[in-house]
Amino acid sequence: MRSIGKGDLDPVITGTVNRESMLLAGKRRLYVAWNGGIAPFELRLVSASGQVLVELFDIHQSPIRMPEVSLQPGVYSLQISDGGAKNELTLSAVPEEHLPDKARDILAVDIPEDIRRSYLALFLSTEHARRFEAPQLAYEHDLWQLVDRLENER
Repeated sequence: MRSIGKGDLDPVITGTVNRESMLLAGKRRLYVAWNGGIAPFELRLVSASGQVLVELFDIHQSPIRMPEVSLQPGVYSLQISDGGAKNELTLSAVPEEHLPDKARDILAVDIPEDIRRSYLALFLSTEHARRFEAPQLAYEHDLWQLVDRLENER
């Protein structure tokens, strides 16, 4: 974990190319990492209707795991702020059947689940709109080396 100190830039959520990304719908805990900003941080996950699903305060280190949340297909806002600056990421939660054909092919291969999810994470990391999901999968399946590699490629 890294502690963020004074003098850094505004907090920016890692794992994205622009301020939009895709992730898989379902019940899960999100892994969130960011660079920049001044601790303490606040983190929120908000539905398109404005309902706050997760709200965390007094965060001093990145990355963190959010509490488990049920993400129905739809649009969400992941917000991080440091008391002065605020950054927002738009997340579109989609069911597995909305993944690209190659991703669905990976999921259909008869190999152990962790290996299948590793291949899926690597594939999704190459697609700009799906980069946020790649470290999510790696983290969920305890693929620590893959998480580090995906974060260092940003």
